[in-house]
Amino acid sequence: MLASSSDFFLTPGGEVTYLAASSLPNSCSGWLRLAPSVIPVAAQGTSTTQLRIEVPATAKAGTYWCAAMFASGRATPSSRGVSLNARLAEIVYINVGALTYKPALGNLKFDLTSRSFSFVMQNQGNALLRMTGSLTLLDAKGAQLVSIPVQEFPLLPGGKRIGSVALPESVKASGPVVALLTFTQPGVRPVAAQLTFKL
Repeated sequence: MLASSSDFFLTPGGEVTYLAASSLPNSCSGWLRLAPSVIPVAAQGTSTTQLRIEVPATAKAGTYWCAAMFASGRATPSSRGVSLNARLAEIVYINVGALTYKPALGNLKFDLTSRSFSFVMQNQGNALLRMTGSLTLLDAKGAQLVSIPVQEFPLLPGGKRIGSVALPESVKASGPVVALLTFTQPGVRPVAAQLTFKL
């Protein structure tokens, strides 16, 4: 296996895209030292490598990120003649100095055709966010109809996430319904968005 460092970013949809090392302003790829860089691994065996991090004294406060990449050194032809090259990535986050956590939540909408909610979360601070959410529906009398958990997702500094929450077919209501979407993270100010709609 060949060890190296790489940059990455998360698209608004949550997909990971890998880039060349040191491509992004908050990259920590240049701080990683992988030894050895060539790692022999026997069939069905294991091997060990060391990862050292050297943070420069000039680094500004905030979260930095990159990936330690491990790729097979030789492409393996498949039965159809296609060459395959295995690649693994270990995500690395490094926090430097004073961190500010500043999530912003908005654009909560409901689409009746797909019975799903959409929302936009932005990270306006300098630190990585890992917030967990819940969507609660209340009927016209204030009684809870359902509470739907929203899975935790990472949000890089300066990043934006366009998320969605599906509404179960079993949820029925007459009259206006209030949707309350909240996100929390230990040590971070909670954020919420509210929407009144009809099913």
